[in-house]
Amino acid sequence: MAFPVLELHDNESFAHLAWDDVAPLIQSRWADGSPPEQTVASVLLEVLDTQQSWPEWREARLTTPDEVMVDLADGTSRVLPTRFVLVCTGSRPNEPAIPGLPLGRTWTSDTFFQLDAPPTAMAIVGGGPMGVEMAQALQRLGVQVTVFQRAPTLLPREDRSVVERLTRILQAEGVTVHCSADVRAVRS
Repeated sequence: MAFPVLELHDNESFAHLAWDDVAPLIQSRWADGSPPEQTVASVLLEVLDTQQSWPEWREARLTTPDEVMVDLADGTSRVLPTRFVLVCTGSRPNEPAIPGLPLGRTWTSDTFFQLDAPPTAMAIVGGGPMGVEMAQALQRLGVQVTVFQRAPTLLPREDRSVVERLTRILQAEGVTVHCSADVRAVRS
């Protein structure tokens, strides 16, 4: 299986990014028909690549349970040791019917980056792959994020130890996480 790889180990790589660096690129990709579930990560990579000197890569594959082989643009390959591999295949947003959600003030991962400016704070309903990805990306772009997840954990279909670690990382970055939280209504 070949898949794109991003090697980031901490929040520092994103510290200098601003909404104006990312949102226009995402909007133009969506206008060109790029799938939303692939666009956010690829745009973040592109912005980082223009601001830093990163090796350009083509694709990667699992070579052993503990290694990923990355093929670089210059024709060489690099082996990255890993303890975990998370393969995200994409998903579609779901807009739950929640009484009290204000019309015109709800967004999905498909529509959020059409905003001219980010909100100061955002509640994300759903702690699946897309909700978690959006939570981390938006928090790193300066939006105060709170995630409400109906299940007892984020990403309930994933390995528990990975989910626990990811939850701690999100919380350390400032994301507020509420699990076992069934959002039934919104009140102002």
